[in-house]
Amino acid sequence: MAVIGGAEIFALFLPRAHRIELTEIHAAPPGDTWLPPFDGWTETARADHPAEDDRPAYSFVTLAPPVPR
Repeated sequence: MAVIGGAEIFALFLPRAHRIELTEIHAAPPGDTWLPPFDGWTETARADHPAEDDRPAYSFVTLAPPVPR
């Protein structure tokens, strides 16, 4: 299952997530919406892609959830 939505949807489903597939854009465009930090999550994979023409560099990142204690 994939969850795509606004901040409220994201907050509701994050505790049930088995992994996060995140695209990091290496740019700082103007905006007022931010993801919270993924405290405790572990990066398990990363694929970096360089900037090309007008497209900024970006990375595909996979995160695994915190291990329950």
